[in-house]
Amino acid sequence: ERGWGKRVPLSEYNAKGRYTQGNWTTDHRRLDEVGPIVSARVVGPGDQITVMTGMGIVLRTSVSGISRMGRSTRGVRVVNLQEGDFVAALAILTEDDLSRGIDGTQEDGASEDGAPDAPPALPETAAALVGDIAADDDAELGPETDDE
Repeated sequence: ERGWGKRVPLSEYNAKGRYTQGNWTTDHRRLDEVGPIVSARVVGPGDQITVMTGMGIVLRTSVSGISRMGRSTRGVRVVNLQEGDFVAALAILTEDDLSRGIDGTQEDGASEDGAPDAPPALPETAAALVGDIAADDDAELGPETDDE
């Protein structure tokens, strides 16, 4: 919630029985400093994250830029927050999404003409359905009534 983050290998989280009450995932003595955990996700080294704050700041960064640390450490500052601001959400862009251009950029990170990409084309069935409706000039829009 306060802009801290870290990458921890999954191997550091041992499976526990029901009554052990889980694993610490941060230094519990520093909870006042780092705040509550907003999100915990499994990511790959080529992924990117987008952090959104309550005051509307959006930061996108590569996962590889966030240090790998032990499970019970505090972490590193991922986003600097103004007083009263907080991390509201976290989104992940996977390496596969980035290579397909899901984020609107080419693989090198640049847009072809500097402008946003056009929206994806409709599937053929949806395009055909829309075309058929538009081609029917005599079609009445709205509910059918017997008031004529």
